[in-house]
Amino acid sequence: MHRYVYLAGDGIFRGATLELPQAQVRALLPHGLTLGAQQLTRPGTHPVIMLCNEILRAHMTVPSALPSLSYRELSLGIPHCYLGAAGPFYYQPRLWLDDGLAMLGGVLYWGLTKRLAHIAVDAERFAVAQAGRALTSLQFTACGDALPVRAYPRFAALRALHQQPLVMTLPLGLGGPFFVCADFDKAWEAGTLQPLRTHARIDISYLPGLPTGAFDAEGIDACALGSYELRLPWRLSLPYPPALTRSSQAAPSR
Repeated sequence: MHRYVYLAGDGIFRGATLELPQAQVRALLPHGLTLGAQQLTRPGTHPVIMLCNEILRAHMTVPSALPSLSYRELSLGIPHCYLGAAGPFYYQPRLWLDDGLAMLGGVLYWGLTKRLAHIAVDAERFAVAQAGRALTSLQFTACGDALPVRAYPRFAALRALHQQPLVMTLPLGLGGPFFVCADFDKAWEAGTLQPLRTHARIDISYLPGLPTGAFDAEGIDACALGSYELRLPWRLSLPYPPALTRSSQAAPSR
């Protein structure tokens, strides 16, 4: 069923990859989820992906009480997570968004850790605030052309991370006791990719272990950890047990 009934829409995804110490990244994980080996960042570190998203016309593929929704959303994502020997998975310890219905649907049905915030977006900045306090932001400047995704071969390693199944916790995304997965598929051949220079700021440590400060990055045309803007259709499957995931291979925990 989860392969045929899903949430679908279009999106603009602006991504910047943070290279953080493993101990800080482990502190962002719920009990039962561990970090696995990866080769994208230096030894002793792990990638965390900041995604600033504009979600457009999100809708279910079957009749439902959920209307078509468009909203803004910021997520932190941790790839190469494992449940025992199962994985790799992509875990999102926090998502901030500006739509109440989208928040409720994500929390109740998918077990995503979504929270409401004020999000302001213009041509070069994506900023998240709550109760008048700045939480985090991304300043971005295009430094290349928007081309088919395959035109930027350095994106291949990050694309592989984006293809890892999501792992969430039920009930209500509160850390357990049940883990579920979902496939967040993107129509890569129908999309475009554009390199960005970015300046990410985390003003408040709103999660245990989350560092504050500034993180600068060049575009994806210059390096494998470069920043980018993706524009493409996507679909999110219904949750399903981790044992049914199409991505399950053992990797040493650390």
